[in-house]
Amino acid sequence: MPDGPTINQLDEILSTQAAKEVTANELFDAVGGVSFGGRHASASAALTWAYYGGKYRNGSNVTTMLANGNVTLTASTTNYVEFSNTSGLVTVNTSGFTSGRTPLYTVITGTSTVTSWVDERVVTLATTP
Repeated sequence: MPDGPTINQLDEILSTQAAKEVTANELFDAVGGVSFGGRHASASAALTWAYYGGKYRNGSNVTTMLANGNVTLTASTTNYVEFSNTSGLVTVNTSGFTSGRTPLYTVITGTSTVTSWVDERVVTLATTP
């Protein structure tokens, strides 16, 4: 038994294996919950930042569903994309992350496109009440 934690506990896709898509889809299913608020690349363009939805607990601790969606970024500035479990909305502002909301991304924009971003999401495990 090796010392320390195992680095990769997920099944790996081997170049020689058949049905790679089956393994890939099983892996996506296993990690689907952590995609909440993640960048939806194929739906993002110019100053439109698209995100994946998913299940979350609202302000009353009831499991609720957020649909995939998008927000419009402000050009030539730093944009803060965040989620409020109270309102159930993903919003963006240019002044900083709002206390009590969940940071998703810090996004830097040029005049008409995204130039860079930082994923600010952190997985936290909730305890049951």
